[in-house]
Amino acid sequence: MEFLLSHWHCILPVIGIGVAMFFMRDKNKDKKDE
Repeated sequence: MEFLLSHWHCILPVIGIGVAMFFMRDKNKDKKDE
């Protein structure tokens, strides 16, 4: 937990980008299915 507490400001943006890309992939798949 100490690592997360001391580096949350570096980890948080990475998680945000990963989640954003994950949702963008889902949206692209939905468009292709239509």
